[in-house]
Amino acid sequence: MVVNDASNVRVIPAIGADVIGSVQSGYVFESINARSADGEWIRVDFNGNEGWVHLIPLVILSGDINSLPVADPRSMPYGGF
Repeated sequence: MVVNDASNVRVIPAIGADVIGSVQSGYVFESINARSADGEWIRVDFNGNEGWVHLIPLVILSGDINSLPVADPRSMPYGGF
């Protein structure tokens, strides 16, 4: 759940990455399916698209982030794009 005023959903797990959308405080992500290698980002289903959200503005309501598979495009050879 987003607890900040808003949180950006990005194309890749990086602060400077393109933003595909934003969510307001109180928004609950229904589908979280991976985490970044550094454990600072989660990959979510956002309006039918894959996006990344930083963990800082979030509160995890249930589950264990560390049990998610690592799927971090920044760690792929040659950028993975």
